Amino acid sequence: MRWLLYVVVVLVSYGLMSCGGVSDREVEGGGEKIQVWMDVDPANGIGEVDDGLMMIAGFSSERVDVRGVSVVFGNSPVVYGKAIGGNIVRAFGPEYLWSEGVHVGAESDRDLGEETEAVKAMIAGLEGLEADESMVVLATGPVTNVATVLLKRPDLQEKIQKIVVVAGRRPGQKLRSGEMDEIRFTDLNFENDVEGMQVLLRSEVELVLVPWEVASQVWLTRDDLEKLRAEGGGRGIYIYATTQHWFDAWEKEFGAGKEKGFNPFDTLALGYVVDPGMFETEEVVARVERGLSDMKGEEMKMKDYLTVRKVGEVVAGVDEDAACKEVCYVYGVDAKKFKEWLLEHLRD
Repeated sequence: MRWLLYVVVVLVSYGLMSCGGVSDREVEGGGEKIQVWMDVDPANGIGEVDDGLMMIAGFSSERVDVRGVSVVFGNSPVVYGKAIGGNIVRAFGPEYLWSEGVHVGAESDRDLGEETEAVKAMIAGLEGLEADESMVVLATGPVTNVATVLLKRPDLQEKIQKIVVVAGRRPGQKLRSGEMDEIRFTDLNFENDVEGMQVLLRSEVELVLVPWEVASQVWLTRDDLEKLRAEGGGRGIYIYATTQHWFDAWEKEFGAGKEKGFNPFDTLALGYVVDPGMFETEEVVARVERGLSDMKGEEMKMKDYLTVRKVGEVVAGVDEDAACKEVCYVYGVDAKKFKEWLLEHLRD
């Protein structure tokens, strides 16, 4: 638990084109406020850091009204996700969330259909919306919690404006960044709960996929976060302290090199919700397809892929009766504009 003590010390010390926008509420000074539920698997300080960065940027955005935060397994066990997510909420979140903290959800895909604390809280949040309101669900980990809400309360689908998921790929696409030819990443959120994704594909809720394809176009470097730390303030100190291990992993294990940094995957999902004009999108059909593994050393094994294809495309060997859905697939981004937006919302 040394990592948790360290995090606590740090906290104390301190359009291109789009498939469609969002309907939201007015905010002070004009513009619209987007009601969002964050379902996350944070691991800042011990693993992948993009969920925590997404949370901090969302809390600081005047466009976003975070109605609740729930944690799911994925980048870390939920017991760690609860501690890390709770620290981020208390340090950087709005005051009205302090007493709630984060709601603990699924510990694995075996919890699909189980009414966890997170599921109950999300249902209560949807029920609490006014008759003309709806909410965007940001699902940046495995979709087990969100899929369970749809299973338990299908009548609440109309209160979910859209579900934004970090997952998906084109046929045969290899998930790698830059020159990392020998390192192929998994579509982790999807592969951690394939059946949960099937629930989303069978639902009537609008689904947006923000995949590796777009996230691999944006890089955060050590210099970027050095500047955040130098500018002072709790956010910069916390972010710098809890990302150094992640830079090390990308440099030493993933082969990105010191000049690269890492791709801040989940932050692009938030960016799309707040300003879809920064992104290029396409209406496609998503379904689960079976094929040989693309992972090194597993080439003769079979695995599931969340694959997107052009609307109307017919492919031999694909089960046409399998769950499928027309979705918004985010494939491109104005990387410079997005990075500027993200760093601005990570500053105090």
